[in-house]
Amino acid sequence: MSKARFLASLGYFLLAVPYFITVFTGYIIAGIAWIILGGSTSKKSFITLGVFFTLMASVLIAATVLVRVVVDFGSLQMVYEDTAITITYIIVVGTLVKLALEALVFRAAGREWSSRILRVASTVSLISLILTATGFVLINRLQVLSIREHVGVLISSGVLLALVNNVIAAIGLLSAKVKSETPINTPEEQTSCVLENSS
Repeated sequence: MSKARFLASLGYFLLAVPYFITVFTGYIIAGIAWIILGGSTSKKSFITLGVFFTLMASVLIAATVLVRVVVDFGSLQMVYEDTAITITYIIVVGTLVKLALEALVFRAAGREWSSRILRVASTVSLISLILTATGFVLINRLQVLSIREHVGVLISSGVLLALVNNVIAAIGLLSAKVKSETPINTPEEQTSCVLENSS
């Protein structure tokens, strides 16, 4: 299980870097790791998050291919704009679902592995979710441009917080200890065990 947690941590470090290749790779690695962790802990929420991560990776690939195809038809400006808007909505919704799932999974993982850092990551996910969702709803309902610019700060804050939280989650996964893991005996304890067995 420690290897799976290391993979999940690596995936979250990659997700903290906002570039296509790192985010795509991060989703794949973390997704597979969560599925493995879900199987070993019998936590369906872990598996759900892992499957969702792999779906998000597929969405990123599909969106990239779609944009490339539309761009090749430069004369179809309206199609390009509609496609860009659709992809933006999909990514925003996907991000909100990711934050909601992580708020639940990090909380469960924090209890499972007695990790305070993961419980903090759960709270940060929830705050990021509220900021991003509130900003996204308001910016689509408000017509006054000056107000919409201020509301955009909510979305920016939520996204930035989500990026930082990926690092928090990565650290939490690295430092977490599974309850069933047997601690390594010190040399003195090992000597004591040998003496007891020999007697």
